[in-house]
Amino acid sequence: MEGSLEIHVKTNAPETRIIEKTDRFWRVAVQAKPLRGDANKELVKFLREKLNAKVKIIRGFKSKKKLIRFTTK
Repeated sequence: MEGSLEIHVKTNAPETRIIEKTDRFWRVAVQAKPLRGDANKELVKFLREKLNAKVKIIRGFKSKKKLIRFTTK
């Protein structure tokens, strides 16, 4: 199965977790700081585990609002 999801990211959080899920987007906190792509890497790793799917950022590499595409394994 393939799909896309809008993610609103909060960086530099105490722990990486899903804060909120709505029909339109998920709000996710990540521990990493937004430096050198560290927060993006942590977000992809976290979502890969949660969704049990391949995850790729499509839009928003330097933004708190991201569009990801996922493909279940």
